[in-house]
Amino acid sequence: MNKYQLSIISICAIILGAITTANAALVAYNIKGDIYGDFGTGVFVGQKYSLNISWETSTLPSRQGKYVAAWTGLEGTVGSLATSNTENIATYSYISIVDGDSWRGEADMVVFNYLRPFDASFEAYLGEYVIDQVMLVFVDNSGSVLSDSSLISSLSFSDFDTNLGGSYLLMGFLGGPFISGTIASISEVSAVPVPTAVWLFVSGLTWLFSVGRRKRRT
Repeated sequence: MNKYQLSIISICAIILGAITTANAALVAYNIKGDIYGDFGTGVFVGQKYSLNISWETSTLPSRQGKYVAAWTGLEGTVGSLATSNTENIATYSYISIVDGDSWRGEADMVVFNYLRPFDASFEAYLGEYVIDQVMLVFVDNSGSVLSDSSLISSLSFSDFDTNLGGSYLLMGFLGGPFISGTIASISEVSAVPVPTAVWLFVSGLTWLFSVGRRKRRT
């Protein structure tokens, strides 16, 4: 193997290491619950929902406790309807961390918030409904779970109040209708796909070694 091939491998390894480190900060959870409020659609009350959410834990806050573009993914179903076109949700979302004070009876909260852009440059859907806003609110009444100096890296079902009126889902649609629901379970999504860069890196190594063998034969 010549110096050129070694240089290429070194560069690929550095890039792969950077990508792997970035991906390690991405976490994903499945949130499930029941829709108990429906204002304007008349079709969702009593339906169950299941949403996969992901966020980037290394995102820097725009100000203390507010992390812009940290919420990177929203996929799932409400009743029989599925979300779609949610790939760019990070551009129009943020996560707020509210560090409460248990002495004064203030709750800790982590709020995942998506707002549809006013210029309609991007629109996410639930079935045929245009999603105007999504709020996932996780409430800890003990005021001891969160810190507003860093983005939460995990969600534990036992940390949050999941009784009716505690943690909840709100999803609003274009034109005014919205639905609300309980949060009945929180579970980590463990399946993480191997980044495309890994396969490219392996392919590149295979090509370099094959070139080296051909040169030795000639």
